[in-house]
Formats: sequence, structure tokens, C-alpha cells
Amino acid sequence: MLNVFLSGTGKMGNEVTRLIEENREDINLLDIALSGRNETKKIGDLELQCFGPEPEDRKRFLRKLEDEVDRLSNGNYDVVGIDFSTPGAGLQNVRFFCENRAPFVMGTTGFDHDEARRMVEDSSIPAVIAPNMCKEIVLLNEAIEYLANMYPGAFKDLVVRICESHQKRKKDTSGTAKKVRSYLEQLTENDVEIVSIRDPDIQDLLGVPEKYLDGHAYHWFVLKGKNKKFIIIYKIHGRRPYAEGSLDAARFVDVKNHKNEPGYYEMTDVLREIGKYR
Repeated sequence: MLNVFLSGTGKMGNEVTRLIEENREDINLLDIALSGRNETKKIGDLELQCFGPEPEDRKRFLRKLEDEVDRLSNGNYDVVGIDFSTPGAGLQNVRFFCENRAPFVMGTTGFDHDEARRMVEDSSIPAVIAPNMCKEIVLLNEAIEYLANMYPGAFKDLVVRICESHQKRKKDTSGTAKKVRSYLEQLTENDVEIVSIRDPDIQDLLGVPEKYLDGHAYHWFVLKGKNKKFIIIYKIHGRRPYAEGSLDAARFVDVKNHKNEPGYYEMTDVLREIGKYR
């Protein structure tokens, strides 16, 4: 049985919790979590003891984690953290996981991923860090990257525009938009602008259903030339696709930990091996 703890107890943490409660076959969610402050938080039927970011809080969390895993698995540390926290906490949490040899999955965006990669590669743990954990989007991005690497400059005659829409609380530009922009810039050899939309009134006009204004991810990639226009659209409603991907990533990290294969992994690595552990 894989034991999981949350790092970040916001909307995504809630979705991960609900998904685990619905599928308890191979994953157990521990009732302790890392959070922005010390508090007790109820998610569904689970009451979480949350520990804040201060050093003493983290020490208490580690002591509690050791007690919980010893109780559940007789000292066999099958435990993986799932982090959906905040851009400001991202690197701090990566450092904490690496220093305390806690394998983890991170879907948080908006921090220095190069520095996070360096920390993981210098550690002794496996980790998956991915700006997008929706498996379908990851594979579509991989296909666009392949085209960009195989045919750089092939779309020189096209002008590209990217528009992305997310819930109002998302402060940073979409990581998916930035990743695909780099590939489209290879294909066109032109700079590409990203327009970010956070205004619910505009999102309503764009067709985002009202119940998903607080949780959606829309991307439009528009390639336009003389007498031709191509549009690639990604539309995600809610947070369930990302939660599903994070659990697949947690299973992958657990397998890598058992095999003593530490390292920095991405969702593409997870998808290449998904059939081995599902």
C-alpha cells in the first residue's frame, strides 16, 4: 500500500483527496499535511492535521510522518508527497523533500524549475515535477515538440497567437502555454505572445461554463497565414484530470524509489511506463 501525504490543501489538494477516497485499492492518504499554516482542516470524511512552513512546524511534521508510516507499514517507508502548493512555496518545499529524502510529485507552477531540477538531481530521491499532469495534454505537447524538433522553421509563413484562460486566482502565466510557445517559436522562427485571461466576464463570453469559472484550463493556439488558419484547442473543466495524473505520478515515483532509481522525472517519463504499475 502506497501512503500519500499532501503538500498544499487548496482546491487541488481537495480534488486529490476526493479521488483517493473513491479509489482506495492501492493508495492511502495520511491524515497529516504540509500547508501555509498550522490548522486542522476537514476534507470530505478526512480530518487533516496541517503543519505550517516554519522550521519547527516542519520538524513536528516529520516526527508525525515517521510515527504514521511506522504504524501503517511496520517501518516500510512507502510514502510519497503530492505538492499542489503555491509559487512562493515551491522551491522551499522541493528543498524540504530533498533534504529529508521524501520522494514527491509536484504540480505547482510559477517557480524556478531549473533550480528545482538541480536540487532533485543532487539528492537521493526520485521526483516528478510537471507544470501539467493531464496525461492527454502532456502527450499532445510531446507531439508538437516532436514536430518542432524535426521541422524547425517549417511554418515561417505563419503568425502564431496563444490565448490561455484559467480561474481568477491563478497568478502566473500557464506553464502549458509557455511550453507550447517554445515549440511554436521553433516551427515559425518568430516570437509568440501569450494573452492570459482571468476576468470571469470575458471567460463567460468565451464559453466557459459558469460552474467551471473557478476551475478550468482553456488554451487556444492559433496559426494564421495567407488564406489559411489552424487552431489547436485544449479545454479542461475542473481539476479531476490533474488529480488523476498526480496519482499515476505518485505510483511511478514509488516504483522508482523501490528500484533505487533516484532522479528528476517528468510526466512523459510516467506515461512511458504507465502500463507497468497500473
